This record gives sequence, C-alpha cells and structure tokens, in this order.
Amino acid sequence: MLTLRGESSKKLGKMNYTLVHHQKITILVLQKDTITYYTTIDKKEKDIDKIISGIQKII
Repeated sequence: MLTLRGESSKKLGKMNYTLVHHQKITILVLQKDTITYYTTIDKKEKDIDKIISGIQKII
C-alpha cells in the first residue's frame, strides 16, 4: 500500500492519513518525511477525527 502511495504521490499529492478497518480494530497510518507511523484504535471509538487531528499535531 505504501509503495503504491509513494509511486503516485507526485500525481496525487501528499498523503494526509490512511485508515484501515479490520473486524476488531482500526489502523491509522500517518507519514512525515520518511517516517511512517502506525496507530491502532479500538473499533468502538466514536471520535476518530479528534484522535487523528491530535496525532497530526504531535508529529
């Protein structure tokens, strides 16, 4: 997934974040420069947008 993103980033622009929904968890993928951050979030979490913005401010 990230290899495809790297190849298409010139055409599509910089990635903000990616959410991957599994049966029990949600995985949040963020990238800054050459570092990729993976964060797992409980599937029951209701305010994912608040979590995403908070992590984006930290990194």
